[in-house]
Amino acid sequence: MVGLTLVQSHYVEKVLSRFGFSDYEIAPMPYDSSVVLTINRRIARDQLRYSQIIGSLMYLASATRPDISFAVSKLSRFVSNPEDDHWRALERVLCYLKGTMSFGIHYTGYPKVLEGYCDANWISDADELYATSGYVFLLGGGAVSWKSCKQTVLTRSTMEAELTALDTASVEAEWLRELLMDLPTAITKVNNSKDNLKSSRHIRRHLKSARKLRNSGVIAVDYIHTSRNLADQFTKGLSRKVIDSASSEMG
Repeated sequence: MVGLTLVQSHYVEKVLSRFGFSDYEIAPMPYDSSVVLTINRRIARDQLRYSQIIGSLMYLASATRPDISFAVSKLSRFVSNPEDDHWRALERVLCYLKGTMSFGIHYTGYPKVLEGYCDANWISDADELYATSGYVFLLGGGAVSWKSCKQTVLTRSTMEAELTALDTASVEAEWLRELLMDLPTAITKVNNSKDNLKSSRHIRRHLKSARKLRNSGVIAVDYIHTSRNLADQFTKGLSRKVIDSASSEMG
């Protein structure tokens, strides 16, 4: 295969061995979206070990495994006080990695255009106050930058959440452009909402920031259907079929 492939299979093996998951059964997906995780208000279960595993997975997720980014980001929110449900979800990530050790990112060198995708998942359950943002940038046939994170501002609709996600992705695009200088950048998002922004004054700053970058030629913003948005897996748990499809598109 022509190009360059980044794989951390040996690191995955070390993590599984270190934390005693080498003999566990393989899981088909890194995150089960049918399970609602809530804040633990009781005594924590093995908090130190939980945080150690999260730390190991955060490194992996940020280096060569964007497919576990959402799961790791979600589970890291409970690192201070994990309970049984959080542990079961964390074990699922490790069991998924066991069956996908050969996964990595392949760069072909083409196309030589920086292309970004962003998305947001507005509040998915009653225990959450903040939406989740996700973005991924591709260059040379593979992902070069990606992130799944909880938003830091309260949003009151899907539109507001996606404008916030667009702002976050735009900031990253501007930073990447500083590195790449003359390469054009395209960012795609899902929502093409025409909702009235008069009731969303606190979100206008994000729209203004992205619009400024667009008007100055730093980014070009296009709309894309959810099924083709590679950032979708950074905002929620998805099926193995969707994950595999998105992973192949990201290298």
